[in-house]
Amino acid sequence: MTTSLPFPLLPPCTSTRVSHCLPTNARSYQWRARLQPSALPQLSRDELAYACGALRMRSTQPPAVRSALANATFWSEWLPSRRGVRNATAARRCVGRLAAWRPRVCQLERVFIATAAQLLFNASGYFAPAHRVAASLKLDGRAARRRPFAVEATLRHAVLSRNEYGAGFYHVLLDTLASLAFLWPVLRADADAAVLLNPCTTGREHLHGADRYTAPSLRAAQRCERRPYAAALLDALAVRYVVYPYTRQPRGPVVAAAKASFMCSHPFHATYHRNFWYIRRLREWVVAAFRLPLAPLAAASRASIVLIDRTHCGDAAAACDDSRGVVNHAELALALRRAFPLDEVRAFSGEEPFASQLALFRRADVLIGPHGAAFANSLVCRDGAALVEFHRASWQGRGERNSPLYVLLARLLRLQYWVVVDTTTPAQEKGYRVLPADVVASARAALKASTRRSARALFNANAHEAMPPHWRIEYPNWIDPAPRHSPRSNLKSST
Repeated sequence: MTTSLPFPLLPPCTSTRVSHCLPTNARSYQWRARLQPSALPQLSRDELAYACGALRMRSTQPPAVRSALANATFWSEWLPSRRGVRNATAARRCVGRLAAWRPRVCQLERVFIATAAQLLFNASGYFAPAHRVAASLKLDGRAARRRPFAVEATLRHAVLSRNEYGAGFYHVLLDTLASLAFLWPVLRADADAAVLLNPCTTGREHLHGADRYTAPSLRAAQRCERRPYAAALLDALAVRYVVYPYTRQPRGPVVAAAKASFMCSHPFHATYHRNFWYIRRLREWVVAAFRLPLAPLAAASRASIVLIDRTHCGDAAAACDDSRGVVNHAELALALRRAFPLDEVRAFSGEEPFASQLALFRRADVLIGPHGAAFANSLVCRDGAALVEFHRASWQGRGERNSPLYVLLARLLRLQYWVVVDTTTPAQEKGYRVLPADVVASARAALKASTRRSARALFNANAHEAMPPHWRIEYPNWIDPAPRHSPRSNLKSST
């Protein structure tokens, strides 16, 4: 049953001179619950030091990478442009903060929840900083007056996940489930607890339709068809949920909750779901749920190379678009099979059963392909595996940039990261055309690095100096539990 909000929803108070507004409260220390979340993974000091070190991007095509990096359109603005490594003092402080960090659960009673950001509020105000509320909420315009905020569901105990972008694979795994990794295992026993999440729509359906700014009703959303990977993950992890239909929209249905639980960093930390501890805890959770082998990556007579296939993207039934397809995919597959006749070279399309998909990535030595959500499967890769990602030399005239999402993820998971630059495709065209020789050389170098050294030696802070002499660039790693300056919050999501 739909009812009106019992109070007028006013904009946040952004200054003392603004009238007719609701105040904001960002004091999460006041909302901490006595609930003890899941324990931190057991990691060594060396592993923490590695997470605080520089981001290493390796390549076998030095001239192409140097020229591409000189082009301002090559790389995302998420990373600083200067080169170098963190100084010892900064790295030591980072390790100290990681070692001291503990997950904390917050709870609020008698609140309302709305917008893609799962904004919390009641008659007394908003529970978030004013700038975040203003960026998450849209109260003006004819559409807002025609379809005002209305309460469409009441829950005894709402558990908040963090995902403003819908059911894309990357976002389900590394946004939604990462935000629940410490929280849901301890709340699962509460029969009233249900997570608010979207397992059905990716947001592409709403980019140009009537639901672009206003989310569909909750009643209609409950009948949606779950994405196969979302269904497999949620069932294996025993996540009980209510479909929350938002995908980037700033207005829509409201959920009333007698109690809401969430991680205390939930509303504020712009990159918390990519933070070290959330990712490492999620990795343990998924590996255990799907019973993946725990043995470390070891030198074997037969290596496993996975080539990501996006040739089906653009089909009506596909969950991906064709902007990142590889024009010469068949040529790359043939070159890899010829170069590694004694090894396993498998193509991955994302249409495989999900459990088989995770098993494939768990035993992989090298993952190869264009930027895309398939690389999120590297969450379950073993230490020392390698990602070989394709980048464009130029995106001039296009709104997209090469993204650093997976060099960051590789850093957190102790994986190698290699880049192959497409130097031939014109900037205005879609897709990639990379040279088979460059891809084969990168795979060969990555295999040599991972099989000739133990994971400990491979990722020791100084061991990269003794690696094979392939050119590399290193960036300071800005992933920090307590950054001095917060990363930009208006960046576009990329999967």
